[in-house]
Amino acid sequence: MKIIYIDGKRLYYAFLSGAQEVIANKKELNRINLFPVADGDTGSNLSRTLSVVKNEVVKDNSLTITLDSMGEAALKGAIGNSGIIFAQFINGLKNSVDREDNINVNKFAQAVENAVHYTYQGINNPIQLSLL
Repeated sequence: MKIIYIDGKRLYYAFLSGAQEVIANKKELNRINLFPVADGDTGSNLSRTLSVVKNEVVKDNSLTITLDSMGEAALKGAIGNSGIIFAQFINGLKNSVDREDNINVNKFAQAVENAVHYTYQGINNPIQLSLL
């Protein structure tokens, strides 16, 4: 089945799937934690942030309602640098999507790209690390 649009429920389930993977792999994320300091807490902080969002996100048909709730929960639950960066991304995504119930995948891809730029703007001296 080819997905041609993203609505609130599809975003909700995609987020849950991704959050569960991050939480399941939090020890590995802690192990590879290098930025901004190798303090070994990125996986723990991001997992705690995502858990707050999981508990507070509103599953709605409307993309706008779901994104609004994700943005609020991410800001409320942001812990550490990784949580703040995630919250910045989600709010950038929210700001990049017109107030609609659903959008096509091309508009969603553009919104994600815009959210990445929004996230970079919120970080002083961002550095991309390559693990390879």
